[in-house]
Amino acid sequence: MNISSTRAILIRGTALAALILPSLAAAQTEPQATEEGAAGGGEILVTGSRIKKDGFDSPVPVTVVDAGLIQNLGQTNAAEVVKLMPQNIASQSDATSGTSLSANAGSQFANLRGLNPTFGTRTLTLVNTRRFIPTSDGGQVDLNLIPSVLIGRVETVTGGASAAYGSDAIAGVVNIILDNTFTGFKGQIDYGQTGRGDGKSLHAAAAYGLNFADGRGHIMIGGEYQRNKGIGQCADVREWCAESWGTVANQGAIRPGYDRNDRTTLNQNQAGRSGPSNTVGYNVPGSIGAGLPNFIIGRGLGLVYNSTYGVIRNFYQAGSTTGTAYNAVFPAVNPPPALVDKVFSPNGQTVSDYDPGLFGPKLVGGVALGGDNDGAYRDQYIQTPVKRYSTYLAAEYELSDALKISTELSYADRKANSRSLTAATRSTMSIQADNAFLSPALAAIMNAPQAPGSSPYPIAPYTFSLGKDPDDELDNEISVDAQAFRGVLGLSGSLFADWTWDAYYQYGENKRFSSVKYSRHNDAFFMAIDAVRQDPANPNSQIICRPLNEATIAAGVAAGRFSSAYVTQLRALNAACKPLNLFGSGNMNPEAIAFAWRPAVEDFKFRQHVLSASVQGTAFQGWGAGPISVAAGLDYRDDKGDVTHGGVNPNDYAFSFGLDYAGKISVIEGFFETNVPVFRDSALGDMFELNGAIRYTKNKSTDTLTSQSRTINATSWKVGGIYDVFDGLRFRATQSRDIRAAGFRELFMKTAPTESGTAQGRVNNFNKTNPATGGVVGADPADATPIYSGGNFTLAPEKADTTTAGVVFSPTFMRGFRISLDWYQIKLKDAIANLSGQRVVDLCRDSGLLCDRVTFASPLDITRVNAGSANVGLITTRGFDFEASYRLPLSDLKGSLPGSLDLRFLLNHTYDFVVQQGPGAVARDYAGQSGPVVEGGDFYPSPKWMWNALIGYSTERFNYTLTVRHVGKGILNVERIGPEDPGYAPNIANSITTNRVNSATYFNVAMSYKIPLGADIDQNIEVFGAIENLLDKKPPVAPGTSPTNPAAYPTNPVYFDTFGMRWKAGARLKF
Repeated sequence: MNISSTRAILIRGTALAALILPSLAAAQTEPQATEEGAAGGGEILVTGSRIKKDGFDSPVPVTVVDAGLIQNLGQTNAAEVVKLMPQNIASQSDATSGTSLSANAGSQFANLRGLNPTFGTRTLTLVNTRRFIPTSDGGQVDLNLIPSVLIGRVETVTGGASAAYGSDAIAGVVNIILDNTFTGFKGQIDYGQTGRGDGKSLHAAAAYGLNFADGRGHIMIGGEYQRNKGIGQCADVREWCAESWGTVANQGAIRPGYDRNDRTTLNQNQAGRSGPSNTVGYNVPGSIGAGLPNFIIGRGLGLVYNSTYGVIRNFYQAGSTTGTAYNAVFPAVNPPPALVDKVFSPNGQTVSDYDPGLFGPKLVGGVALGGDNDGAYRDQYIQTPVKRYSTYLAAEYELSDALKISTELSYADRKANSRSLTAATRSTMSIQADNAFLSPALAAIMNAPQAPGSSPYPIAPYTFSLGKDPDDELDNEISVDAQAFRGVLGLSGSLFADWTWDAYYQYGENKRFSSVKYSRHNDAFFMAIDAVRQDPANPNSQIICRPLNEATIAAGVAAGRFSSAYVTQLRALNAACKPLNLFGSGNMNPEAIAFAWRPAVEDFKFRQHVLSASVQGTAFQGWGAGPISVAAGLDYRDDKGDVTHGGVNPNDYAFSFGLDYAGKISVIEGFFETNVPVFRDSALGDMFELNGAIRYTKNKSTDTLTSQSRTINATSWKVGGIYDVFDGLRFRATQSRDIRAAGFRELFMKTAPTESGTAQGRVNNFNKTNPATGGVVGADPADATPIYSGGNFTLAPEKADTTTAGVVFSPTFMRGFRISLDWYQIKLKDAIANLSGQRVVDLCRDSGLLCDRVTFASPLDITRVNAGSANVGLITTRGFDFEASYRLPLSDLKGSLPGSLDLRFLLNHTYDFVVQQGPGAVARDYAGQSGPVVEGGDFYPSPKWMWNALIGYSTERFNYTLTVRHVGKGILNVERIGPEDPGYAPNIANSITTNRVNSATYFNVAMSYKIPLGADIDQNIEVFGAIENLLDKKPPVAPGTSPTNPAAYPTNPVYFDTFGMRWKAGARLKF
């Protein structure tokens, strides 16, 4: 059965059920259940357990945010609710897209403890205690797609829960429980924007629910819509971003007095300037960086030799016949002095001096401070524009006292578009002397021999390499449209005594369509920029693309480098070629743009079938401490997905989403759980009980393109206990083994290479010597190397041993007061990481790990790196969670005082976040790092201290809530050493100007007032407003620390607010 037919059947079946339930009720002749019987004795299912209990008697820490607090804060997105938890690290949100060409642009994922890998999740997201259909190929759930208006509460478990729910619950569980019992009508509309007039957001939601058949049946329907226009390009719209703080390498410093025309030996590490007169180094007396550390943080970060107008960079000697069939690659030479470091005018006809800034390497993607370079933060949106809507229907009916049928049906859609850099190297654009778009004056210089005695300058004509930033003219974007459908049909009932059963079938479907507007077609682009006159002797003849070099084609075919199909493709491209003028700005022909840059697409389709059945009840009454309860069941899940890219060859493009891939994952699991009261009302204390659970998992993965299959078996378990010493003092502890099997993308994504020599296609090869610097090992940080990234079908499941121990104090003498303190430790083994090419090379060099993934053409030169997914080591995180709450009716202080005071405090202290990427590798403790994520992005360390405080005052009609969010001071990068750190010296390789990030405290306020529609206050119109970042606090400086791969922002938006002050106002209607 195909996806569309399955969905159609489920939709029709659910709709039919919703229509006929009232009819079934009217036809019933059996006696109706009493309200007390329908209530089921008040037992609830606590997140983290499959056994129903009275109250939240759970050994694992559970934090609950209910609908009342959500409304008081004016929150309109499930992601905002999850962000209240200081344990949640919002690494993927509408504030973190940057310039990433990611199909997850605008998504919002839960990430407890910061443990999520790049293409997976270690936080399980549930809806109504059931798995939700993954909305990405990494298995994450986009919180945008869950209607916030229907949320009854959100329960967050910050401990391992694989024994209860299976794979992914290593860091914990976020369980979004919708209010399926809601009756009546409620609606909301609100509008908000920042204090600067951007970030405009319109939100509307409504829900309606009713009981029928004397309460035996219930039906509810709801929906939500939001359109957020986002916040524009960072450096253009925020002053703190325009300052462009960033990190450069002092190794780019140059001695004063160098000859800017002396390029006898080309040293790309030093902006093309080299030779005995300008040897460089941060520890060389006389250089501009003498006495400064190796990494320098300063204002004015720019992309080296990148300008909207085009910069003349390296020079080559014309006449070579090597390279492609249409654009030769020439040996580097010394240039004519009149064209050294020049930038084109806007009309592209003249040139003027160009300042490349300080500390800048002449590398694609390199950065420098100051100068005429385009700013490093000009292109990224601060907030991703997102439009989303979601609909939800739930119905249930008691067929008898012992049997209930229920159904859920939801559909959601998210559309997002994010600004992105136009992918491709920006400085290997070879411009030859006969280029038709060169002005006559420039062409004359390019073709004129140098004056006698000017050796070693060669004989003209010359070819130069152009540095060009096309983003202002192309305005490139990535657009994403994600759609999620979910349907559930369930049955539940009673067996005998207190034994109950539950079974359901769930079908889910996710479709995601991603498109990048402009991706450079390599062959087409280089043909287009090689523009010449059709008649070289006539300067007024038509401008065309240079005809193909037939001699080079013949040589390539004879040598086996060119296939006949490729030659045919080249001839077709050349026949359709449109000349492209890169000089200046606004001079590119739209037809040439359409020829040289093409859209890149990725379509992801995923479907999921789930079958689950369980029973639970009392096994026997025990020995007086209470009944011994058990739960057991079977879960089956079948996932199937495929990713396609429009049938294009990704090797033809500077950027592509990759190769097509597809796969299937089938999981069958059995679980058993028991709760054993040991004693109650004893001399040893009020109560002690143990809880234990075990789950067996069989996971079969099949690559449906290659028919390759494999099966893994895993066991997860948990043991926990709670001990009430006396009424109000409780101790609790758990020990668990949790697992995570590799997800869809980690397993099945096919490897595709980056373009060698681009910012993504080079590595810092510390083994390679560079003659230009005297043969010093490690002097060449730009070994041009294709890097292959993708999935790994041999990945083993991750295993985590989690320990929690805590105390809960709720004194009887202080009604409404409760505090808890819990210690946690998670030891993750065989962690799956999506390694960068540089990380693979570093691990091979430093620890001898993964050297089989590095290919050397000689003892030193790296020619290929196999990066991508791998089981690479250990992650251990330790810390404390603290929570306090107090509800004080003011009448307790004085009878005439109205209202109540609500206080709540949530704190996380992480004191260890140790990462060791394999045996023998260096173990680094990343706890406290609040600078941008470390290379690879497979974990997200956080400041050691993070907390949220909520102070609320409410009466029957009025509510005021103040929220204070604090991010503690942190370390910029634990792999660097600053003046604040032991062992600092400016001449060591990892020294940095400062290695600290300031703390930040944000204040938010919200108010609401209810206007009754009658005598019943529950029927009302409520007006509300909220202000976030009330003091408009700008984020602290926290740039990336890689001079060749700068971060997307000069701060870290995962922790720090980048939007600025923003307000929201609206109204709610309820009756």
